[in-house]
Amino acid sequence: MWTLDLLISLLVILSFLQIGLLIDYYLITRRLLSFNLAVYFGLGLGFVAILQMIFGILAIPTTRYLVILATIITLVPIFVDRRLKKQLGDLTAKSLKKIKPQHVLGILTLLIFFVTVGMITFSHPVWGYDATQHWLAKARAFWIDGGITRANLFIYPPPDNPNLWSLNAAWIFHLLGKSSDFWVQIIPFTVLVLLVGEFFRIVAVSKQLIWAWVLLLMFTPFLWQTVSSKAYSGNADLLVSFYLFLATGALVNRRLVWGAIFFGLSALVKNDALPALIGFCLLLPIFSLQKKEKFPKVALILAIGLLLFNLGWKFYFGLGNRYLQNDWSQVLRQRPILEYTWYSIQSFREQFRFLFHWGIGFWVIFFFLITRFRRILRNKWLTLSLILIAAQFVGYIWVYYVTGEDQASQIATSIYRLVLQVYPALLLLAFTVSKYESSREFPTQFGYG
Repeated sequence: MWTLDLLISLLVILSFLQIGLLIDYYLITRRLLSFNLAVYFGLGLGFVAILQMIFGILAIPTTRYLVILATIITLVPIFVDRRLKKQLGDLTAKSLKKIKPQHVLGILTLLIFFVTVGMITFSHPVWGYDATQHWLAKARAFWIDGGITRANLFIYPPPDNPNLWSLNAAWIFHLLGKSSDFWVQIIPFTVLVLLVGEFFRIVAVSKQLIWAWVLLLMFTPFLWQTVSSKAYSGNADLLVSFYLFLATGALVNRRLVWGAIFFGLSALVKNDALPALIGFCLLLPIFSLQKKEKFPKVALILAIGLLLFNLGWKFYFGLGNRYLQNDWSQVLRQRPILEYTWYSIQSFREQFRFLFHWGIGFWVIFFFLITRFRRILRNKWLTLSLILIAAQFVGYIWVYYVTGEDQASQIATSIYRLVLQVYPALLLLAFTVSKYESSREFPTQFGYG
């Protein structure tokens, strides 16, 4: 029976990739395929979640038969569209030809790493409290009820948390025909594989210290433990990290449409990513005010559209916001803002030093961001990327100030998960400024070329 469940789970992953491929091919690049599995997977997850959210608004049930039909339909174009089939075959062959004998040892290391993490991950079901009592509990409710309803949004507080992760887990439950805390782990495991793979694809262009950068990311303890450890497996933070990484990669390479989409989808995973999305909407027009460049109307419309969809969703279902609805007079009177803010800043400083969470990752990040800071300022997209990540930290500190819980307890139980959200994006920025004076120097295949 487990063999069938494995095949179905792999089919789900394939369908997510295929959905993203179709969106890219028919809607974005207009029948010019740009082969990027990480981008496809991110798009596929986002589309499936938004589709179910729209179904929730329209009160259309999500059934197993509907999910099976949708999965089959996504696989049809690759067989009937000859141009798509040819481009996919050509790009696959081109990618395989890039593998040289000197790459074999590194690729073997990657495979051993992923097999080891996979064996640990699938040696247990999801066990963490947040995952089982919130994210996957909501997924079960969506699966049992046939989608989102006004009732099941409020079963597992806080109701204002976004649902992209839970909705994709429910999608797997529909195809499996059962709720499985075991096989649902295939989504975060795939995210880890694609995140490391995309980082490798980017740094491989430089042809210098490739494996030093890749090993630095893949052996970051808390990154792979988020997938393999039963205490953290099933949380939503890795998905936020994945989307912010893709958005940052798109932004520094001036792929603003992709940046808008991925910043928008990150905020549909967790509210934590709203500062970056709001900052992108506000700052993109300012950073685009140059006569020689075409104003990115499509990117701005997409970003604002996803932001309004996110906020409109909360308003439509009356989900509120547990932070904005605080008694601010009480907060300001009981919590000295400077002292609480300084405590949060010091907590982040200490977190960056924890080798058992981040290895030497943050030492490398801060070395390059500080020593190459002028290089960042010379390129507006690198500057914007860094500002948006800084906005994330401002958002984290603000939440720690206004939260109703004890600040020290809240920080102790969540700060490492918040840092994970921005860690791969920061490492990507560190690599970028270490190799290139500006994004105009990037080879054409860097990022999303």
